[in-house]
Amino acid sequence: MTDLPPVSPGPDDSHACEDVRILRMQTGAGQAPDGWVHRKSIPFAIVVQPTDGWYVVTGPDGAVTVASGEIALVAADTPVAFAHHAGAGGTLSMRWLHLQALYRQAIDPCALYRTPHCISGRTALRIGSLLGQLVLPAPAFEDRIQRVGQAYAVLALALSSASSHERASELLAAAARFGPLTAWLRENLHRPLTIHDVAVAAGLSRSRLHALFQTHLGRSPMGHLKELRLAAASRALLTTSDTVAQVAQGAGFANPFHLSREFSRRYGMPPRRYRDEQRLSFLE
Repeated sequence: MTDLPPVSPGPDDSHACEDVRILRMQTGAGQAPDGWVHRKSIPFAIVVQPTDGWYVVTGPDGAVTVASGEIALVAADTPVAFAHHAGAGGTLSMRWLHLQALYRQAIDPCALYRTPHCISGRTALRIGSLLGQLVLPAPAFEDRIQRVGQAYAVLALALSSASSHERASELLAAAARFGPLTAWLRENLHRPLTIHDVAVAAGLSRSRLHALFQTHLGRSPMGHLKELRLAAASRALLTTSDTVAQVAQGAGFANPFHLSREFSRRYGMPPRRYRDEQRLSFLE
């Protein structure tokens, strides 16, 4: 996993990447047995290409079949199932890019599009070529900027072929309104924040803050804070070796039991099981 500085896309990148920051990225390649169904929900957008074999990818917006050479795109934090079907080699071979990206500091840009989405044709070929370069052995430090540019290019190409989510305008309005506040919340997750703290940071009364959150996000300010904390905890479980107690403290949960209860409600399994099952195919 690579921690990356915020880098703006270049002037030739797709408009889909304007105001987007890639915070972290991870690439890899591997194989999976025929018939394996991998159910996952991770706080990273997924761009994956089967190079021998094919997928059926099922999520809240439906199911897509992804043939060898095509690309599957899945937004971050989306419950999804990958059904693996072997190719000529007897297994499914794949390569992938996982991205933690933010649009206007507030939302995964892929959440503005319908996923899972299958990308084919020339766009898939271009993305596959970039994935092939990204999964090569880690480059020297001075080449990391090039890798960041390649990741932005993958994201721009993937989004340029996807269909807008039916709630895209609503989500964009919420991102514009709550981006600075969400960024502040992320920086202060470890603190025992109260609704008063959040209202002060937003420069609003508690009643006005609550009304705006319900209107634009469909949840309370503290509910939004809990979602941010759960996302931070799930990232830590996948990308660090911190204990569950350390993860709970860093994400602002009162104790490991509090984290475990809320985490199980959100992800359908306790933190330790989530780490064991998800990191098998996520971490190098």
